[in-house]
Amino acid sequence: MQPLIIDIETVPLDQETYWQISEEEQKKLINPIDSRIIAIGARYKGVNHLFCEGSEKDILERFWEYVKAVAQPDTFFVGFYLTLFDMPFIVTRSFIHKVT
Repeated sequence: MQPLIIDIETVPLDQETYWQISEEEQKKLINPIDSRIIAIGARYKGVNHLFCEGSEKDILERFWEYVKAVAQPDTFFVGFYLTLFDMPFIVTRSFIHKVT
């Protein structure tokens, strides 16, 4: 079995407001409605891939194309907080941009 390791980087949509509010309020903005993905990193079979060029929609489209190309029936996804943050964030932002 080969793991597909994934990590995302996100930023708030309204960064000006983000820096003017308390740290507790800042944490509330890091969600897929109030923030966006600026980069997705993936590692499969020892090869790193970074999706960070273009719009968020471009990043998501290239990421999903990559997943479709490399994922096999025995591929499993690995990441820090992957099932509770990264994948729900990726899926929600993909839904917002109508990326299948």
